[in-house]
Amino acid sequence: MRCIKLEVEYDGGKFFGFQKQRNQRTVQESLEKAIQEICQKTSSVIGAGRTDAGVHAFGQVCHFKTPSLIPCENLFKGLNSILAPDIVIKKVTDVSENFHARYSAIGRSYCYLILNRFYPSAFLDPYSHWIPQPLNVDLMKSACQYFVGKQDYSGFKGAGSGEKNNVVWVKKVFCFRSAESSVFFSLEMHPFFFSDFSQDIIFFYIEADRFLYHMVRNIMGTLIEIGLEKRAPDDVKKILVSKNRKLAGPTVSPKGLFLLKVFY
Repeated sequence: MRCIKLEVEYDGGKFFGFQKQRNQRTVQESLEKAIQEICQKTSSVIGAGRTDAGVHAFGQVCHFKTPSLIPCENLFKGLNSILAPDIVIKKVTDVSENFHARYSAIGRSYCYLILNRFYPSAFLDPYSHWIPQPLNVDLMKSACQYFVGKQDYSGFKGAGSGEKNNVVWVKKVFCFRSAESSVFFSLEMHPFFFSDFSQDIIFFYIEADRFLYHMVRNIMGTLIEIGLEKRAPDDVKKILVSKNRKLAGPTVSPKGLFLLKVFY
């Protein structure tokens, strides 16, 4: 039995999340249907992260097991030929049978996009969170330092999570306007987001060993309030110490959130 690793990107606004749900279009279901058509066998697709409805991915990683002998190059071409344009296979590789897209991962990175100008964008609306009021990015940058390290993130965990271990090791966090091109290009973000929006997009990047339910979106809700000068940067530290979700900002829209990369 072969174990196949897929690197996938998708427009999350066109799916009701990654995980299969009855009567809803999901990434997992779309991949499984395509694999069954190509390999003539039913396979379960396991993803590195169960992105919510509306959340996008540049670098989702999945795996499935199959007895099929179709070469990876042909799987790559075949799957992309029948998948809809809003989901694309970027790479197909044979891996060890012990590989697990989720449990073998040692880290993940996410990016959140804010369109910060007084009018919206017809093009960026599906891929960013619009804030018409001016944001103080320097204050947001100052707040980022409090997220780095191994800490209990109960204060930023979404309601409804069954996760009991709330300790997360956040390795990198930073926030910047897209005009800071040296940082922008180091993330290898899609060039579509650069050009006419160079002064208007604020990027937030976070890398950690794991993430709690709605953690990034709750962090962003807090950072936006800091950028609006409704709260101080060191409020982040107070929220972390308190472990009280009610002290943090609101859960922001999923459409500005991208799974960038999964680390192994």
